[in-house]
Amino acid sequence: MSHNGIAGYEVILLRHGETVGYDGDHGLTERGESQARDRGVSLASELAPGTTVRMLHARTARATATAAALRSSLLDAVGETGGIDVGALQPETWFDNLRVSVDGTVMDAADAVVERLATHSAPMRAFVASAIGSDPGEPHNLEAVRVHVDSEVATIRFRDHSTRLRLPHRLPAWVDEGSLTAFRHRRAESA
Repeated sequence: MSHNGIAGYEVILLRHGETVGYDGDHGLTERGESQARDRGVSLASELAPGTTVRMLHARTARATATAAALRSSLLDAVGETGGIDVGALQPETWFDNLRVSVDGTVMDAADAVVERLATHSAPMRAFVASAIGSDPGEPHNLEAVRVHVDSEVATIRFRDHSTRLRLPHRLPAWVDEGSLTAFRHRRAESA
């Protein structure tokens, strides 16, 4: 039996595409739009029929533009008969600053890095640094951090790093258990 009854799914955290700048809430450059579209096509090739894709994103202009371009190209790549359910874009306040668990204490990712490494960085970088215990450096545009959940353990992969961590006993409030349960049933039916 899986932890909280949910297992066998993957979360892919992607950094935004190349942005116009960081001196405000800016969107993407043309190159950034192209990076996001290319990543959508790439992700489409990884998805099996019956897969459900939830498109949560940070509320910044660069994250929203990345998610919109990626989703559009993902939909084009899987087509209407691809058997893949691509959800609507969902701006997620929890991505304003990711939260992680360090030694059983939930904290903002930036605070976790300060505690673990005495440095500060972006949320994705902080999440990876907290998980693996060292800072592998800034993610490239559209580079992925993959979190595979299986039973009571999550495997976090970034570049050549991989670590396994025990899951918390309760799911965060933002996790839609109904959606994950439905995913589990569809996956079992297609097996």
